[in-house]
Amino acid sequence: MVVAGGTLETTRLMLLSTSTLFPNGIANSSGLVGKNFMEHLDARAQAFLPDLSFSPNYAGDGIGGSHIIIPWFGYDRPKNEFDFVRGFHIEPSARLGQNPDKNPKGFAGFGKEFKKEVRRWYGTRVRLSAHGEMLASPNKFVELDKQTVDKWGVPVLKIHYALDDNDRKMFKRIRQTYEEIFTAAKAVEMTLPDSLTRPALRFTRWAPCIWAMTKRLPY
Repeated sequence: MVVAGGTLETTRLMLLSTSTLFPNGIANSSGLVGKNFMEHLDARAQAFLPDLSFSPNYAGDGIGGSHIIIPWFGYDRPKNEFDFVRGFHIEPSARLGQNPDKNPKGFAGFGKEFKKEVRRWYGTRVRLSAHGEMLASPNKFVELDKQTVDKWGVPVLKIHYALDDNDRKMFKRIRQTYEEIFTAAKAVEMTLPDSLTRPALRFTRWAPCIWAMTKRLPY
């Protein structure tokens, strides 16, 4: 039998697999199963690029995710240029969907000029999503939650996710990079992140009945 449960569900299964031979879970004699949990350091931003106004239409419905990646640009730069270790990449995304990028209710006017203004901003919204590397830490770990169970009555995972100084410094550089990219692209109406994307939002997207967070994250 092969179980492909992914990082967290495999950990959960191992911690649940207790017996007289494995009182702390299978393959956990070291007590390290679930420890040093490292997720992506995520932050998102968006802006509108007037240079994309009235671009040729294409069938963009159904296209999801990012199809371009800006790799980590600091790998060959002097180490003293950054006050954090590791790095991040950025995924830009934009598409033509069924709905306008800006709510038409926000535009003044009527008739031909109104329609033109709505179309002007259609397809001009660009989003940036960064995924950064995290460092192992004893303050980042998962464990079984004895108080919360799934619909089968099995304990879920409790995720302890304390940001450290390196995480905060990397986030600051991510935000700065977003602003530099949008400024160079002559973007308008920038929306820059004030905090990191909470991991609970990502985890529950894939398994809504499984995850439990310990408390609000201190961003």
